[in-house]
Amino acid sequence: MRRAKIYSISTVGIIKHYVQDYLMHAERTDFVGANGVGKSIIADLLQLLFVYDSSMIRFGTDGVDNKERSIYTLPYKQPHAYFFINIEIKENQFITIGIMLSARTGTRILPFVITTNPELNRSVPEIALSAAQLLFARDFIIDQAIPDIKTLAQHFYEKGLYLKVYRTKDEVRDYYQFLNEKHITPINLTNEDNLKAFAKVIQSFSKAKSLDLGNSNSIKQFLFDDADKDFVAEYNANKAALEKLLRQYEELSLFITALEKKQELLLKLKKQEKEKQDAQLVYRKSELVAAALQLTAAQAELKTQEQQYQVQKENKSTLQDKAERLPALQLIMDNLYNTADENEKLLTSFEQLNTEISELEDCIEQLVFWRNVPLSAETRAALKANDIHGTEVDDIIERIGFAYPFLQKYIDWKGISEKFESQQRELEGLARQTNEAINQHEKWITLLEQSGDASLINWVLKNSRTLDKYQEAVLLKFFDAAIQKPDDPQVQDKHVAVPNFIENLVITEDTNGFWLTLGDLQQFITLKKEDLSLPANETGLDRARLIATKQALISELKLRSTEIKKVKNGLPYDRSILDCVFDIDLVEYTKLSHIQDGLSYVADIGVKIAQLETSKKQLAEQLIELEAKMTGRITPGEGTVLAVHLKHIKSVRMGWVKKLVKWDGIIQEKLKDAEKSITNAVAHIAKYHEQIDYLSQEFEKLNQDYFAEYAVNLLLDELTVSHIKPEEAQEDYRRKRADYERTYIEAVNSFEETRDKRNSSINMEQGNRSYGFVPLEEALLGSQIRHTDQIGAALQKANLSLLTIADNVRDQMGKIFNHTIRSYRKYEEIVKSINSFFKLRKISNRFVFKIEFTENKTLKIEYLQNLGFELNSAYKRNEIPFGYPVSEFIEQFFKKIAKLPGVVKVNDLLNPKTYFDLRVRLTNEQQGHTSGSTGETYSAIALLGIARLSLVETDDQGGLRFIILEETGSLDNINFSTFPAVAKEYGYQIITMAPRPFGITLSEEWYLHYLIKGKVDEDINHFPTASFFYTQDKNIDLKHYLKKQKANELD
Repeated sequence: MRRAKIYSISTVGIIKHYVQDYLMHAERTDFVGANGVGKSIIADLLQLLFVYDSSMIRFGTDGVDNKERSIYTLPYKQPHAYFFINIEIKENQFITIGIMLSARTGTRILPFVITTNPELNRSVPEIALSAAQLLFARDFIIDQAIPDIKTLAQHFYEKGLYLKVYRTKDEVRDYYQFLNEKHITPINLTNEDNLKAFAKVIQSFSKAKSLDLGNSNSIKQFLFDDADKDFVAEYNANKAALEKLLRQYEELSLFITALEKKQELLLKLKKQEKEKQDAQLVYRKSELVAAALQLTAAQAELKTQEQQYQVQKENKSTLQDKAERLPALQLIMDNLYNTADENEKLLTSFEQLNTEISELEDCIEQLVFWRNVPLSAETRAALKANDIHGTEVDDIIERIGFAYPFLQKYIDWKGISEKFESQQRELEGLARQTNEAINQHEKWITLLEQSGDASLINWVLKNSRTLDKYQEAVLLKFFDAAIQKPDDPQVQDKHVAVPNFIENLVITEDTNGFWLTLGDLQQFITLKKEDLSLPANETGLDRARLIATKQALISELKLRSTEIKKVKNGLPYDRSILDCVFDIDLVEYTKLSHIQDGLSYVADIGVKIAQLETSKKQLAEQLIELEAKMTGRITPGEGTVLAVHLKHIKSVRMGWVKKLVKWDGIIQEKLKDAEKSITNAVAHIAKYHEQIDYLSQEFEKLNQDYFAEYAVNLLLDELTVSHIKPEEAQEDYRRKRADYERTYIEAVNSFEETRDKRNSSINMEQGNRSYGFVPLEEALLGSQIRHTDQIGAALQKANLSLLTIADNVRDQMGKIFNHTIRSYRKYEEIVKSINSFFKLRKISNRFVFKIEFTENKTLKIEYLQNLGFELNSAYKRNEIPFGYPVSEFIEQFFKKIAKLPGVVKVNDLLNPKTYFDLRVRLTNEQQGHTSGSTGETYSAIALLGIARLSLVETDDQGGLRFIILEETGSLDNINFSTFPAVAKEYGYQIITMAPRPFGITLSEEWYLHYLIKGKVDEDINHFPTASFFYTQDKNIDLKHYLKKQKANELD
């Protein structure tokens, strides 16, 4: 088929080009010129002619002088500018399409179409311009000005042409539809993915950086249609069905979960109900057993009490017989005992009188012995009188015996008393002297230890005086005298003047001492050996030795004081310490009193003897009277034997008397006990009769209740043994009933049917505290299942239904992702096709351009291919993430099966591009990798654009195909030679941009437009452009060539 070609392109008011027309060769057209002449603007304008979405537009260069390239900078010094092309659809049939560009920011690009007929739906011949009607740049100038599009439309209308402007997005869509229907574009640009792909292909020919060969997503976006909407549409088409299935699955799953929980709780409750009923049965039976045991025990006790009553009655009768015979026996034994007792008393009295007379005779004999002790008249007169009549003979004898040795030693009472008094005085004197000496020596020590004391002894010691015996004696006498007059004198205080007092003694010797003259007073001072020779050293008295001497004297005096105390207490003493003789038996006043009593009894002893003789006579008379009462005369030897015999008889008879008395007491006590036992037995018998009646009624009531509950009537003899106490059985029953009720309440609160008082029947059960199992079972299971035993079958049926739904979910998921899988395979095949395309076309005649298609290692396509298996596995593991919206369900499912760290959005999961990565490689024949030169890379990108566009064109509808090569200067002849061959093979028009003519030998013929900067204004190129017709061996001016061609056609 004949393919549409660009016949010419024109600019009106465009920077650099301003008002220019460029004829386009059917195969190759070159734009050459220095940098800054607007070559890349041609490429940008061709892009803008088809792409109006600003998000898709990518310019090849940044602009002149590094200024930012923008559609709003393209109009030069004009509010608007035009770019249009004449397209030859068929021979001599042209359609003009173009765009109006505004310099005002924010204004849309306005595409337009110029035809000969306003009805654009007509066929091409009906709307096409002829060669004679073709429009060029000058045709867009009115009155030397560039008009707005409305004026321009009117201008063309007047010439019989129709300019159709597309202002809105929807109108632009109609524009694309027109281009597609008229086979102007090779693909339908109403499809946004096709539009993006077309834009990318055009950009890939230029220097635009819309394609990054190092970025997988950039390559994918370039190569493949963005069919996300198709995937989403497919997803949305199946979403409702999947959502319904998921909802059904979730509802059924929740139903199964609830039913399983109901089954668990109802089975538990049923078991607990059975345990509660069994415990209640045991408790009721234990009550019956306990009641039966109590009744049986009461009956047995009644029988025992009745037997005891008979025994006590018989015992009472026997005791009463014994009690009636005891008085006679007691009378006999009393008489016998009394006779023996009287005889014993007479014999005892007889023996006692004889003994007393004998004792009186002994006493008289002893007193007569002491009656002759000699007492002087003076002693008798000095003694005090004693009551000798009331004094016992033994005491008299004892006192006389104590006093007699003293009487012998000291002659009379006077000698005894004087000796006592003298010893007392001597002991008191010794004790006083000893204590005074101890005090004196202790005072010495006190003064000696207080060396700073102003006493005579301290003065002597301080002044190291050597003393003679008189001075020592005076010092001993006045050692404590003060050497100064006291400020507060006390009684007996004294003071002396030193040293005069001790050095100038006035003495007069005398026996054992001397007289010391003190003024008119003279005082005698002894010269005892033990008081003199005070310890001294070579310088005088020695204080330390003097203290030691005084301490030794104090110790000796204390020992002496101890011995004096011993003498005072009548104890033996040490004569080596106390060198004095004392009668220690005559130092206590009590002993002196005993001596006086003994001497007094000696004086009155005759009175006592006369008293005893009188008593003896009286006893002898009583003895005569007693002998008269006794039967027979008793000699002194027989009394003892007879007394023993009588005593034995009396003892035997008394034993019987006591036994009889004891027996009587025992019998009376036993009679009382028997009476009491009989009384108690009667009371017990009555009590047990009453108790048996009560227990019989209780047993009958319990038995009736038991029969009413269990339809079993137990006999009394069947209930005689129980190993369980009713209290324990009751506690076990209460515990199991509480467990049952707790589980019951848990079940009620766990399910929608019964929680929050939603079921009146269950409310009644709870209100009555009856907690019936069947009402709860009916409330929870409903009319379809009804009984707990049927839950298993219902669960089996529900699980089968759940499995069916899971299968349907799997099928629905398969439908959703089948398109994704097919597209994945399609993309894989596209990459293979592109690789095949490049395999035949080496870059630099050495390198093979290859796109590596690698599977995503994290999210693999096999997850989609094995979707059924994964869903089944997840179902078996109960890992299907239900409870989410469909999109989240899919996201969570893939997160779980792919073990992803995060969630992948459903749109990405639906997009097949998610499951693979692309990488571009240049390899040589040895499979060595190279990064490639700039030219090689550009060649690869340009060829990839050709391949991409060829792939997009599913049906070749004869639309425009053109290649824009902006990097021609970087291509060598080998790389460039590829393009003319490809262009010719696939019907492309090559448009090159280069600083100078290039690849002259690589094409048979082409047009070349030489762009030259203007001299007046550098932003407006020289007009007209130098255009040439080139062949491999010549070039001529394009105008001359066209004229010649036209002339040839006329010929």
